[in-house]
Amino acid sequence: MLRGAIIAKDREVIDDQLAQIAIKLRDAQIPHTIEYKENRGSGYEGIHIHFKHNDVSAEIQVHTPKNWAIKKKQDESYHVTRDNEITKKLSETQVKELLQKSKALGQESDLDISLLTSFEVISTEFSGSAMSVNLKNAATDSNLTHILRLKSYSKEPPPSKDANAYKRPDSELNQNDNLSSGSGNIITPLEKNTKPPLKSPNIEPNPAFGEHFKEFEGKGAQAVAKLLQEKRGQVAGAFFREDLGYIDLVWGDSKKGLAHILERRTQQYGEQQALEFIHNLPRILQEAKFWREIEDKIELVTPTDMIVLGKRDNNKFVLTSFKDKRSKDRFVELENPQTGDDVGFTGKSVSEPQTKDDVLLPNQTNSTTTPQTSPLSIHQQALQARQAREQAKLEAERLEEQKQAQREAQEQERRTQAAKDYQQAQEQKQAQAGGKQNDKNLEIGKAIAMQKLEGYSSSVSLDDARIYPLDFVIVKTSDVKPNLNAGVGTQTRTQTNPQRIEEIAKDFKPTMVFNRGGFDDLPIILSDGQVIAGNHRAKGMQSFSPQSREAYEKAVLEHYNIKLQSDELLLRTPKEGLDKQEIINLAAASNEKRLDSIGDMLVSALGKYDAYITPKNLDSILGIEHTSAADLTNRLAKVLDKNSTAPSVEEPSLALLAHVARNTPRLNLAEALNHAQKTLDPAEFKTLKEMFSHNAPSFYLLMRDGRFPSLNLAPYLTPALQATSTALKAGERADNFAHILERLQTLLSSTHKDGTNAMVQLNPYAYEDMLKRNSRGWFCPICAFKGGNRESV
Repeated sequence: MLRGAIIAKDREVIDDQLAQIAIKLRDAQIPHTIEYKENRGSGYEGIHIHFKHNDVSAEIQVHTPKNWAIKKKQDESYHVTRDNEITKKLSETQVKELLQKSKALGQESDLDISLLTSFEVISTEFSGSAMSVNLKNAATDSNLTHILRLKSYSKEPPPSKDANAYKRPDSELNQNDNLSSGSGNIITPLEKNTKPPLKSPNIEPNPAFGEHFKEFEGKGAQAVAKLLQEKRGQVAGAFFREDLGYIDLVWGDSKKGLAHILERRTQQYGEQQALEFIHNLPRILQEAKFWREIEDKIELVTPTDMIVLGKRDNNKFVLTSFKDKRSKDRFVELENPQTGDDVGFTGKSVSEPQTKDDVLLPNQTNSTTTPQTSPLSIHQQALQARQAREQAKLEAERLEEQKQAQREAQEQERRTQAAKDYQQAQEQKQAQAGGKQNDKNLEIGKAIAMQKLEGYSSSVSLDDARIYPLDFVIVKTSDVKPNLNAGVGTQTRTQTNPQRIEEIAKDFKPTMVFNRGGFDDLPIILSDGQVIAGNHRAKGMQSFSPQSREAYEKAVLEHYNIKLQSDELLLRTPKEGLDKQEIINLAAASNEKRLDSIGDMLVSALGKYDAYITPKNLDSILGIEHTSAADLTNRLAKVLDKNSTAPSVEEPSLALLAHVARNTPRLNLAEALNHAQKTLDPAEFKTLKEMFSHNAPSFYLLMRDGRFPSLNLAPYLTPALQATSTALKAGERADNFAHILERLQTLLSSTHKDGTNAMVQLNPYAYEDMLKRNSRGWFCPICAFKGGNRESV
C-alpha cells in the first residue's frame, strides 16, 4: 500500500484543504473513501482518504500540525503494542499503561470532526470491545470510523475552470455526452442548481409509527443512531436518493423496519455484527442499484446485500435489509438499470420471505393500473450511461471468471485422471511383479493347551515404535512345532545349523536361553505351537538328554519358581494377536544376529523394515533432487532406521532391494544372492551386491516414475542378478553384442504371424532367458569397470 500525509497550515484551513482533495479525486473519476477515525482506546484521531493509484491501494492522511506531532508520539506506543501481539513480552498491565499514555496524548489534539463543515457523515462503523453502539458517546473504548461525503453545496472551483467536470458522465455539468439510452447531445444549463431539493412539505410522518424525530431529517447515520437509542418512533425523510426521492426510517416491529432488521440479523450474526450491519445502512442504501419493483415494494441490491423498501404514495420506507448470496449475480445482470419512477410490475415475490404483515403501512392501497412513467432527468440519464458501462465491465469480468473457473476445472479433471491412471499403472505393476521374499501363505492351526505364568512378562521389538509384549507359558513338549524347512510356515532362514541343535540337546547350559532378553531368550511360539523365533532352540529342547533336561528344569525353578513336569516346556507367546504379515516379518527379523548368509540377511532386513517401505514414507524423501546413488542410500537409511543417529546403509538397501526385485516361479532372490556369495570371490561378490542393493532406490524411483507407466523392473531384477553372477563366474565381462543380436533375431524370426513360436513351445522360458542374457550384458561391464562404485546404473 502507498501511504502519504498532508499537514494543513492550521486547523482553520483543514476543511478547505480536504475539500480540494475530494474535488480533485472526484473530477478525476477516482473512486475514494474519506474516513474520520476516532480510536477511543488509544486516543488517536485522523482523517484517512483511501483510493487506488495504478491499481495499487493508496492512503493519504490529513492532519493539523499539532495532531501530526501527537500522532508520531502515539505511533511509538502503537508499534510496541502491535509487536507484543506476536512476541507476548509485555504484561497486561504494561500494555494498559501504554494505551493510557497514548490516550492522554490524544486529549491534547486540536483535530475535531466539527471542523469539517463541507462534509456530511453518511455512516458510522463501530468496532472494539463495546457491545452497545446506539450512540457515538455510549462506548468509551470503541473505535469509530465516520464515512464522510462532500456536501453538494460545498465550495468548488468555478465550472469554467475545471474541464474535467464536463467529462464525468454523472456530472450535471456534462454538456456533450452521447448516452447509450438515446442519441444526440444533451444540453445542461450551467446555472442549474445541483443541491438536492429540500424535503417536500407534502410528506408527513405516519402516526402509526409513533413520534417523528424531525431534527434528524436528511441525516441518515444520525437517524439510525437515534432510533437505536430510542427503540421507537420514526424519522421521515432520513435518506435521499435522486432516483427514488426521500426514504423514511421507522423503528417498526418484529416484522418491519429497524426493529425487524435488528432482530433478524442478531439471530444470524449476533448482536455486535447486527449493529455494525445496521450502522452501514446509509452507505448500503446509497450504493445499492435498483433491482425491481413488486407491487408495493422496491428491491435494491449491492454485490452482497439487499434492501427492500415499502411504498406509500410518493414516499418510500425501509422495510428490511439483509445479506443475500444472489445479490452479486443480480448486481451483474443490471445491464439497463431502472429507476424507481419508470419501472412496471414484475409479479414476483420479494427475495426474503414476507407475509402480509410485512407491509410497512396499513393505509397502503394496491393499484391495478400500470404506473405512469415520468421523463428521466439529465442526472438520471447520465447515471444510466455510467451504470451501463459499469455493467459491461462487470459482465466482462464475470465471463473471464467463468472461463478461469472452467480452465481450473479442466486442469483439476486432468490431474484427477492422471492420478487415477498412475494408480492403475502402479497396481498393474504390482500384480505382475511377483512375490516378495516374505510373501507367504501362513496357515495357523488349532490352539494347543497353554498355562500362563502369572507375574512374569517379556517383550521383543523391531524399533522404538514396534514393541511386542510376550507372556510366559507352560506347554507340552510334543505340542511344539519347530520348523527347519526354508520357506515353509514361519521359517524364513535359507540355511540351518544342526550343530546348534545338538549343542542344546546334549550340552545345555542355562545361559543359552535364560536372561538373554529379546529374540535370544526362550523360544516364541504361536497359539498352535508353531515357532516364530528360536526354531533351533525349540528343536534342541525336544531332544534334551537327561543331563540337559535336568539343567533346564533346575534353571526354570531357579528363575521362575516353577517345577515343570518331565513332558513340559516353559516358552513365550505374544500377549496380543498379530496379523500374518506381522508374524512373518517378526520371524524374519528375529534372525538378525544369527546370520551366516547374505540371503538370510536380506530376509531379516526385509522383515525389520517392510512396514516402513511405503510410497508415503519414501516418495517425498527419495524423489527430491539427488547427486548420486550414495546420496539416495543415505536418505533411505535415515527413513527406515529411525532409531539410529548414524544408520548403516547395508540393511535398509537390502530391504528395499527385496521389495523391488521380486521372485519368479524359477528363482528366489535370497537363493540367488546365496549362490553368488558361494561362487564368486569376496571382492567380486561385494561389487555385485552393492551394485544391486545400493541402486535399489534408483530402481524404486524408476518403477514409480509416472513418465514410464509401462516400465516394470520387478520381475527382471532377480534373473538379472543371477545371470550377472553366472557371467562373472564364467569370466565373461559382457556377452558379445553380435551374438546377443543373433540370438534375438533368431527368436523373433521364428515367431509365426499368428504369434506362436516353436522355440517358446519347446522352452516356455525362452523370452526370460533372452532377457537374462541381455541384462548380464548391461551389468557385467559395470561390475568390471566401476569396481563397486556406487553411482546409479
